[in-house]
Amino acid sequence: MRPLEYLLILRNHFSTNQMVETTRHELAEILFCTDRNVNFILKKLEDKKYVTWVSGRGRGVHSKIAFHLPFHEIAERYVNKLVQNEAISDILSFLENTQLEDENRTIIFEKLQEALQPKIEVANSGEIKSTVSILLPQTVQTLNPSEVFLYTEAHLVKQIYNTLVEYNEGTHQVEPSLAYAWSEHTNGQEWTFYLRKAVHFHNGDLLTAKDVKFTFTKMKKLGQETFFHSLLSDLREIEIINDYTVTFHLNKTNWVFPYLLCSYHCSILSKSTDSMGTNGTGPFMLSDKTEHHIRLQAFDGYFKERAIIDEVDIWMTKKFNNVELNKIQVPEAVTANHRVKNFEFTGSRFLVFNGSKGGIHHNPYFRKALVSLYEPKKIVNDLKGNRTLPAYSFVPVNSRIHPRRNNSINKAKDFLELSGYRGEPITLYYFDINEGYDSALWLQEEARKIGISLSVHPIPDHNPKGRELLTQADIVLLSVILQEEIGFSLYCLYKSEHGFLRQFFSKDLKRIIDDILESFVNERELSKRNKLLQKIETYLIESHSLHFLYHSITRVEFNTFLKDFSLATLNLPDFDKIWIDSEQDKLELCNPKAIPPN
Repeated sequence: MRPLEYLLILRNHFSTNQMVETTRHELAEILFCTDRNVNFILKKLEDKKYVTWVSGRGRGVHSKIAFHLPFHEIAERYVNKLVQNEAISDILSFLENTQLEDENRTIIFEKLQEALQPKIEVANSGEIKSTVSILLPQTVQTLNPSEVFLYTEAHLVKQIYNTLVEYNEGTHQVEPSLAYAWSEHTNGQEWTFYLRKAVHFHNGDLLTAKDVKFTFTKMKKLGQETFFHSLLSDLREIEIINDYTVTFHLNKTNWVFPYLLCSYHCSILSKSTDSMGTNGTGPFMLSDKTEHHIRLQAFDGYFKERAIIDEVDIWMTKKFNNVELNKIQVPEAVTANHRVKNFEFTGSRFLVFNGSKGGIHHNPYFRKALVSLYEPKKIVNDLKGNRTLPAYSFVPVNSRIHPRRNNSINKAKDFLELSGYRGEPITLYYFDINEGYDSALWLQEEARKIGISLSVHPIPDHNPKGRELLTQADIVLLSVILQEEIGFSLYCLYKSEHGFLRQFFSKDLKRIIDDILESFVNERELSKRNKLLQKIETYLIESHSLHFLYHSITRVEFNTFLKDFSLATLNLPDFDKIWIDSEQDKLELCNPKAIPPN
């Protein structure tokens, strides 16, 4: 461990600026080392004038230590030194493996964000390379399109891969991508796609119809545990017409099938994927992936416009429990070089009652009690932060147009009495990312006011959709971010057997929803499809199967010398569009900072 790391640990323990009494043995316990090693550490820290150490002499006389720098200054020196030495992973390991106060861990995180500057380098050969670095408060578990479930992972998949077609949020139309055209036959049961020629995968292979068939055959074989399996249940056969033409044969009419193929889950894989690893056709290719680092390199052979940025370095650390990263403030020294924008998520945070597990939470009066208790306006007003709008729908615009409810604690008490609840513990699971922890504590405290014993548990990182959640959770606090085509995103949310939401529906509720979804895919008119989705949402609300809480924003701060900086739907930058101002005097100040919540 480095001297500055020892110093940070000690300063975390001794927050006072005054000289304090201590012993070598106490310091050894704080630093998890031997008493003998403490002597060496103190000597190094004194030599660098970080501390003053007065050794106690005589029985009962304690030693004393004084610190010359506050924690934030030590953190800045530590981070800048390790970034200069390209030892960023060491900083992230220190953050994860050291017991620091949340406030102090956040300070180090912030200092690292400040130090990760965009840069333009000139190699000995004269080649110019531009790099942007981004720090994420979470780790990326997978870049396999069929397995991703976090929106950060989804965004990275969209940088590496392409789909046959893509959705244009501006025109609300499906547009060409790897396929330049498509046609429909037999009343929406056959869909033929015509592939572009001379499209290369990152390993140099040419895209053909065999890759398309391989992709969807592989997805079907992966089994029911994948998000998209149930959405492809009507796919009967994939027929290769020739090298650049492929036809999908469905068992039933499905007029939204092209929208389905816009999903990042349907990214086209190379038929050599099993032996080549991550290999797409997208604007960036994966050149490095470790526990803390992902490097994306611009793909020179991209069939559209090549990205202007040459490399994107993504540094990752495990989420900070109990810390709302959106509350991190920008130091005044760098504020002048930054722009700050608030972006509203298209989605919401909500509660869902677990229909897969028995318990009092099935009682309609018990559900009404909680719905009456948990007033969306109250949680927004009480907790604030990035909670900005009470939610009464998945979609913020609907919540603004159709606000509901003026609930009260007295109504909640009356419903609870009718439910027959007798104090049994109720388990609530939540995603411990950003505001999830604070929201869960608020729900727990409000429940206590009417006599409900609510225990809160973080959803396990290793298995967020697994059996533990289905068998132990009575209520789950979830959040959903919808993709560009909101209607189709909602269809996936309701239809996918192993998505975040449907797995908690009872069998009866699934049957009701599936009947409506059957009409949805058979309907060609967009307005009528939207009415069917609204019918499902209304039923979920009126049956108290789901209770909306709030909509969120994300605050994104970025250097003014990053040009064409915009956010995709998943609230991360479009890497293939941004570029860096090349004036060297400005580059010395460059310092991108983006804090994506999840």
